[in-house]
Amino acid sequence: MHNRIVQQMALALASVAATPAALACEVAPFSDAWNWGASSAWEESADDCELRAQVTSIDASAAATVSYLRRDPLAPLRLHFTVEAPGLPALNAIQGVSLVRGTPRSAVTEGAAPVFNVVLLGNLSSTAYILGLQGWCAGSSCSVALPSFTSDAFPLDITLDVEIGDETAGLLRLWVNSDPDTTAPSAVLPVPGNAATGGADRVTLGLLATTPAFNQVAAGVPFVFGRIRTSDDQVFWTDFESLAGNVEPNRPPLTTGGGVNSTYAGTTCGGSLLLPQIAYGATSLIGPVAIHRLAWSDTLQNVSLQHAGPFPLRMFLCPAGAGPSGACIAAGQSNGYDIVGAPGGDYQLVIGADRTSECGEYTVTVIGPLDD
Repeated sequence: MHNRIVQQMALALASVAATPAALACEVAPFSDAWNWGASSAWEESADDCELRAQVTSIDASAAATVSYLRRDPLAPLRLHFTVEAPGLPALNAIQGVSLVRGTPRSAVTEGAAPVFNVVLLGNLSSTAYILGLQGWCAGSSCSVALPSFTSDAFPLDITLDVEIGDETAGLLRLWVNSDPDTTAPSAVLPVPGNAATGGADRVTLGLLATTPAFNQVAAGVPFVFGRIRTSDDQVFWTDFESLAGNVEPNRPPLTTGGGVNSTYAGTTCGGSLLLPQIAYGATSLIGPVAIHRLAWSDTLQNVSLQHAGPFPLRMFLCPAGAGPSGACIAAGQSNGYDIVGAPGGDYQLVIGADRTSECGEYTVTVIGPLDD
């Protein structure tokens, strides 16, 4: 039985493993990348460095993003980028994707709404596109929709100003296909008291938290982000990962008791509800989450997940201490298993659902010895 699992896992790992290609260019300070059910890569054009992102899976929420941590989360911020999507079909009101987002530290442990979020979707009749601007207002999400537009408006030229403030202060301003220095904003969203979030700790650009409905029509469509500029000129490490994401395991640690292989049957029912987002806010887990600690010394170790029930569970391997807000590794799906492999280290195994608030049962199998 174990030999068959080993063979299946080896084949699956070969199919889902990715070796990062050498970067031809990169726009500072966007130094961190996260891809799940999607792909992203920097590409050098004639006079620019562009980010090319596209969805590759139609199954669940996907993300193809780059991001960075801010030195001062409360400081004013200006972001600028262009985006074009050749071949993008008509979208409806549930076929949406976030293009840029500012994640507060409190999003990880308290589920706070993003400090800012720019969303692309369609109108009810699927005859035009709409940009939505979202922010944090008095403890919940607030938003404003811009006038609809057609494909002739692409490439979109977007500038976003973010002001963080106390009580009555706090403001988001968005310009689309206009000069922010000479024209009025296309949209203004008052966000009073948004400093209560702690500010925009991480800025993420690309395709974020796509809906399955969006994936059905947009998988394979390239989104090209160009002329990327931010008023943050340096990257400084903060305690976003080391503190906010440091959620304690709520399930027994996985060990092999001196043996080679181990299997654990569990459930996410009764699990933590304080993990709404992982990977810098680019991916959401809706329901209760189970967290196991596991560690190994070998160069590479493999973990597989099987789940029962009408809906899928997702599995992520996250550095221990960094928690699920850090650079987690998403399991790839093959032959009925969710499989993830990583170098030796100390990890948290995070299991949860991304499309339902229900809980479910699962079985985890580890091939190879674990540290006890």
